[in-house]
Amino acid sequence: MDPHTGAILALAHYPFFDSNDYGAAYVKEEVKPEEIVTELEHEYVIRNGNRYPVFHEGDKKVIYNNKVGEGVFGLKAVTDPYEPGSVFKPIVMAAALDAGEVTPTTRSILRWSGFRSGRSWRAGKDIVIKNAEKYFGRETMTEVIEHSSNIGMTFVAQQLGRPPFMII
Repeated sequence: MDPHTGAILALAHYPFFDSNDYGAAYVKEEVKPEEIVTELEHEYVIRNGNRYPVFHEGDKKVIYNNKVGEGVFGLKAVTDPYEPGSVFKPIVMAAALDAGEVTPTTRSILRWSGFRSGRSWRAGKDIVIKNAEKYFGRETMTEVIEHSSNIGMTFVAQQLGRPPFMII
């Protein structure tokens, strides 16, 4: 994305399909009469839990099997939501390093008393911060990034303070 205009400069998607030849994502397969299920005058075949409509081509009956996979025509980079938390961690860490608030060897220790049994940290009445795997103790900033530590990043955010995260 162009950071100045927001224009999309490149976009990656997998599994791949050729938008100039949508049919290339499918392979035609002849079906045996015993595979065909008829329901309300419609014929279909069930394979691997998927239902494929049957097409008549002369004296043959065929299905078009998606050889690419489920969601072949969806552009996941545009349509599928994701939580970008771990993507932002290096950005926040870079800001803290650049501001001189931490060094790679700084060890995390939270200013507020909010630890609960060493596994989570309470940041407010209804906000509990946990690591995905486990609590790693007082990590260096390098270890915070290596472990993708949510609790360690809370320490980094505390060091930076609110202004870097405010939208101007």
